[in-house]
Amino acid sequence: MIDHLQFPAVLAITDDDTAQILALAIGGGIAVIAIVFGSIGKMVKHVANERSRREVAAYVAEGSMSPDDAKKLLECKVKGSCSV
Repeated sequence: MIDHLQFPAVLAITDDDTAQILALAIGGGIAVIAIVFGSIGKMVKHVANERSRREVAAYVAEGSMSPDDAKKLLECKVKGSCSV
């Protein structure tokens, strides 16, 4: 006969353990979702910034904008703080 003291049930899950596991799973899921959406947001912002830079370069190339104005626009970091 096998004595159950020799082989303790390590994976015995109680109601308290279930609540802790559920809380950790939900917290981890929220963290993963936040990281993914943060990365997507940065990627979208970078793509929009690069598209704007290309458009400004095209305006300079066709002559409808001076290179100095383009430089001022591209160096502007805060929305509404540029005076071009």
